[in-house]
Amino acid sequence: MVLLGLLAVAPLAGVSTARFLEASVTGDLQAADVDLRQGFILLEAGYRNQDAAKVQAAQARFARSRDQLQALSRRLRPLDPARGSTAPGWVRSRVATLDALIDVVTHVDQAGMTGAQVLEASGLVGGPAVGGPAVGGPAAGDPAPTSQLMDLLGSIRDDLATASRLAGSIDLSVLPARQQVRVQKALDDLRTAESGLDALWPSLVAVLGVLGLDGPKTYLIEQVNPAELRAGGGFIGTVSLVHADRGRVTLATSLPVEAFDYCDADGCVHPRPERWQPGYVAPPAELAGFPLPSYSRLTAWSLEDSGFYPDFASNATTAELFARRLLDTPVDGVVAVDYYAVAPLLELTGPVALPQYGLTLTAENFVDTVVGLDLARTYTHKDVISAAAGQIVAGLSHLPPADLPRLVRIVADMVRARHLQVHFNSADADRAAARLGATDLLNPLGSSDFLLETEDNYGGSKANYFLQRRFRLVLTRSGAALHHSLTVDLHDGAPADRPWIGPDYYAYLRVTVPAEATHITLSSARSAEYAPIQPPASRTQVPPAGAQVAGGWIFVLVGQGLTGDYEATFTWDTPWRPAAGGSASLYWQKQPGTVADPLEVTWASGAGTVSAVSDLGQDRLVTVGPRGLTIEPAPA
Repeated sequence: MVLLGLLAVAPLAGVSTARFLEASVTGDLQAADVDLRQGFILLEAGYRNQDAAKVQAAQARFARSRDQLQALSRRLRPLDPARGSTAPGWVRSRVATLDALIDVVTHVDQAGMTGAQVLEASGLVGGPAVGGPAVGGPAAGDPAPTSQLMDLLGSIRDDLATASRLAGSIDLSVLPARQQVRVQKALDDLRTAESGLDALWPSLVAVLGVLGLDGPKTYLIEQVNPAELRAGGGFIGTVSLVHADRGRVTLATSLPVEAFDYCDADGCVHPRPERWQPGYVAPPAELAGFPLPSYSRLTAWSLEDSGFYPDFASNATTAELFARRLLDTPVDGVVAVDYYAVAPLLELTGPVALPQYGLTLTAENFVDTVVGLDLARTYTHKDVISAAAGQIVAGLSHLPPADLPRLVRIVADMVRARHLQVHFNSADADRAAARLGATDLLNPLGSSDFLLETEDNYGGSKANYFLQRRFRLVLTRSGAALHHSLTVDLHDGAPADRPWIGPDYYAYLRVTVPAEATHITLSSARSAEYAPIQPPASRTQVPPAGAQVAGGWIFVLVGQGLTGDYEATFTWDTPWRPAAGGSASLYWQKQPGTVADPLEVTWASGAGTVSAVSDLGQDRLVTVGPRGLTIEPAPA
């Protein structure tokens, strides 16, 4: 439409022809443009409201827009001389841009029509399977098989790719200035859609499965509390069951662990069983004996304490065991989210109003509000989380398509920061999640040298909300070995006058390192304030394949002139195996539930000593060698 201010045809076909074409083409382009825009509005409304009538109306709009453009192309044949090599360059450019715009929009129309078919075929809007039931296939009204959906999505991908390629012939400079920004944005959106679908394509079958397109799925959602840190991200205080069926995600239930789990807190419906009682599962020995005080020792294991392992796959498998027993529900996967993962989602859903609690939760106040309720020992704080979860899930399940790229970016950020963890029982879905950066494995890159420091707060306090942590790692080449010395500096800044809030930090500090690491030691700085780090009396943890664990208990107190400071050091050696350029890398994995703890790495080699600083806001790759030292984000 914007091109027809030009009279490029005038010197070619005469003024009368040019004026006829200008009037005719402008009207047809305007009509096609209106239908295209209305098609997308109807398609979005049909998706959000599961309204098949709106989806079918959208499909009709796209078809009419396409037909108008095809008829327009036939009427533009008088412009053929302007496409020839003898026409002036500025004329050819304008006509080529007009042709490209028509072709691009035609393919976008086609993609929209196919998108409407996908919504109907998948059952998202309750429409019948495309083309009706096949012999031996789904009955009318049943969702189409995944293979049919993939064929349709493949057609969308092809149309977007073709439209993006044709867009290369558009010369923005021939457009009126007021239209250049609008057309550029449309082309940018087109390329974003194309690249996003390309990135998702290798995992799309698994994604469709996760969303229940191949049958209903149920997922256990753990809301973990990083103020009471565990290796898996935090104490599990609230859980939800989420159903996915034909792409529709609904919250089935959300409840505090006291309502179903084996636990010792007030209000628990199932006290922890004794060894001779039904339901008893032996806890890890590290959590059941000396040097833990008796009130912190676990007499039986349960879902709330299942996040003990350094890899989420093991934690999720353990949680599923308890979920099946206590909720009488088989689940298809586990998702763990902490408060830092939920807060950004409110930027998309908008504030969550909870008038029954006198609260309105926003992205800015979510973490402080929820943790503040916990610190105040408000009995309703878990009910607040449960009520908020229902509104957040509902809001996310009805996001307009324009917000989906933002959602993808937020999820990617939370995955990288390990505030969001996922595990699927389907191996295909788990591999697809890993391709998208959401791995549940220890050392996902398979690096020969890696490091993970974790802390498990089993003192019953919320000390981690007040805790400051800093890492210092010194790497030294010693013949055929690389010597590691990791110092962890901790400061508990909790108020000393509020028992059970944070003035005591009873934590199990561990490092997980390669199985071939040698000369492992752990120690703590001499202090009159606290006892040295103490190994557990017994160990039953089996590290993931290729790894080993070293750790001990620390007891940090605050108040009565105590500083709340603690310093622990771990040392170990790994084989020095430099790459072709002489450099070697260390994969440093971040503990879930932590934020962005500062770190400093020092590399001491024969050529001298260099240092660099960074943080553990996400996994890091530390590279040392002849060219010095670098600390970079670990590749996804």
